[in-house]
Amino acid sequence: GGPARGGGVLPPPRRGSEGVTREGVRALSAAPRKKLPERTAKVVCRCGTLLYKYAKNGNGALVKCWVERIREDFTEAPCICPKCGSTFARPAMIRGRPAYKIIGGKARLG
Repeated sequence: GGPARGGGVLPPPRRGSEGVTREGVRALSAAPRKKLPERTAKVVCRCGTLLYKYAKNGNGALVKCWVERIREDFTEAPCICPKCGSTFARPAMIRGRPAYKIIGGKARLG
């Protein structure tokens, strides 16, 4: 549609408008909440070894672990299972915070 239908060209983004959608509504970010969740979840390797005790929000699948939320770390080297030696995650910086991105199927909630 043209300008009469509400379409047209968008103005250039304003400075400091990251995280704001076109309608001016604040977009959701995946950055963790400042307050840690009450729930502690066990993160286990597919071989069954306990890797982390982790403060997890919600009840969805485990996609990433924010480093600041790991309550107990049972690994000897980051992202490597101490028993079977498989790499279960990749270190990443997500929105300026360190996190481990879980490789599909290699670690799960126990």
